[in-house]
Amino acid sequence: MDANGCTSITSTETIAGTGSVTTTSSATNETCGSGNGTITLTDAGGATPYQYSIDGGATFQASATFSGVSAGTYNVVIEDAGGCQGTNSVTVTNTGGFTPTISADQTICFGNSATITSGGAGTGGTYNWDNGVGSGATQLVSPTTTTTYTVTMTDMSGCTETASVTITVETEPTVTITPSNPVICDGESVTLTGSGAQTYNWNTGATSSSITVSPTNQTTYTVIGSNGVCQGAAVSTTISVNLAPVVIAGSDQTLIVAGGTINFSNAGSGATSYSWSFGDGTSSTLGSPSHTFTAAGTYTVILTGMLGNCSSSDTITINVGFTGLEEVNLEESVNLYPNPSNGEFNLSLNFAIEQDVEIRIFNTIGELLASRKMDNTSSSVVEFNLNNNAEGFYFVNIKTNNQSITKRISIIRQ
Repeated sequence: MDANGCTSITSTETIAGTGSVTTTSSATNETCGSGNGTITLTDAGGATPYQYSIDGGATFQASATFSGVSAGTYNVVIEDAGGCQGTNSVTVTNTGGFTPTISADQTICFGNSATITSGGAGTGGTYNWDNGVGSGATQLVSPTTTTTYTVTMTDMSGCTETASVTITVETEPTVTITPSNPVICDGESVTLTGSGAQTYNWNTGATSSSITVSPTNQTTYTVIGSNGVCQGAAVSTTISVNLAPVVIAGSDQTLIVAGGTINFSNAGSGATSYSWSFGDGTSSTLGSPSHTFTAAGTYTVILTGMLGNCSSSDTITINVGFTGLEEVNLEESVNLYPNPSNGEFNLSLNFAIEQDVEIRIFNTIGELLASRKMDNTSSSVVEFNLNNNAEGFYFVNIKTNNQSITKRISIIRQ
């Protein structure tokens, strides 16, 4: 008996509290780890009303039944109206329950399959999938559109859990390139654009939908398009490159009186059509036309040669009706020697007045082989060496301040 006059009686099943309070407890175990256990306390002796605790007396409630209890050992207390207590302990255990597992979300191409796997229900557990998939932990599915699959898992104790996995379905792209098989002129660029896919990979290494290229000869470009993980078939386009024609405008004179006629010539090659613009509002499509200038002035004559959709131009300046100018006769002022040559030859220049001179050498297909520029020249000998070039004919074009002339030289080796 304590100072309050309470006594404690102990048995193998109950621990008596102060006074005559006796505590008896019973438990319903938790199932499936869901916190659904119960503890019921039974009191005997003492004075009513009673209050009940399963946390060692930290908190009390008026009801003797505690629900929503999880597995564990609890220190129970019954306290009567006089403050006398009876104590005991009770253990709640769990039956069944598990942690579900499921495979990660996947992305597949249309027409392909994916394996989905669930687990965790243990030996004897069952797995039932929705969307008509059936039962079993592992399934092979072939959705035609993006689909989420949910599985219900049940263990041997009847505990259930659910989990879901999503299979994203991508379609294989059909890619097109525009423009298709374009033709450009040498030195031009063209932009190729792929369409029909989410991402692109060109054989140039570019990953943008469009690329700008400047091929110097016929070139094929290929792109592969993808939608997510789905890669389409490679698509190609071929760019053809046309060489621009070589155009070299010439004239028999560049200083004339008003009403004088000039004979024009073209020493280039490769063009299929020509267009002359005489600078006075008139034109000609002849290869080597003659033109009469009726009014005094300075005229820029433009020769344009066309080859397919490619063109090149050259110009000559014509002075009409001017006096006090000493005309340079190019035919008499320039000389190529020796001609024929073994590959080494000289160009002699002798002008009555100083000239700015540009010299260009072309082969018969219009390729520029060499060029020289000389300012304020009246007399000079220029040496050339074509030893590394094949035998045949070559063209030497000489342009001065106001005139142009083209001479032919022959390379012959014994």
